[in-house]
Amino acid sequence: MKHDCTWSQLINSVHAVTTKQCVQNEDTIVHAIAQTAGQLNLSDPDLESVRKTVPTPTDEPYISQCVHRAPGLQISVIKLPQDGYIGLHDHPQMTGVILCLSGQLRVESYDLVDNVTGADHVMLRLISDAILLPGQVGTLTSQRGNIHRLTPDNSAVELIDIFHPGYTPARLAAASGYVIEEGSGNSLFRARRTN
Repeated sequence: MKHDCTWSQLINSVHAVTTKQCVQNEDTIVHAIAQTAGQLNLSDPDLESVRKTVPTPTDEPYISQCVHRAPGLQISVIKLPQDGYIGLHDHPQMTGVILCLSGQLRVESYDLVDNVTGADHVMLRLISDAILLPGQVGTLTSQRGNIHRLTPDNSAVELIDIFHPGYTPARLAAASGYVIEEGSGNSLFRARRTN
């Protein structure tokens, strides 16, 4: 795959996809964004400038900074130290594309199977456990892989998160973290909501 897309071209392409007037399903949206994101030139000077605005984490498990926001869209750069992590969490009513910029990023993605196992408990199915290398992408929709955790695989990691629509106060309030309490051995896990 050619990696000749500039940061500006990525922004323009994502805007075009997320503001189309015709009705698009979520898979179509994330596929189109992922295709362009996967062609991003990771040495593009404008991208380098954006990456430099995000501090390197020192005592935190990660640092996330929104670098572009528009109606229905949010793009963030996230940095994780080698021992960092972003715990199991969701993005209610959102789609997302993760682009690895540096390092090796482990992405464990889950689908919600059962939301009625208890007031604070759910059943999750592991649908993917992948390592993303620089230039590789992962995707999620509101129904597929929306619950996930991110951990560096033996090195510090930088990534871009592209969300459509972007966060609002209501989406932030609806977001949950999860802790897996037990597994059944066939990729099903009982998890507790942490908020």
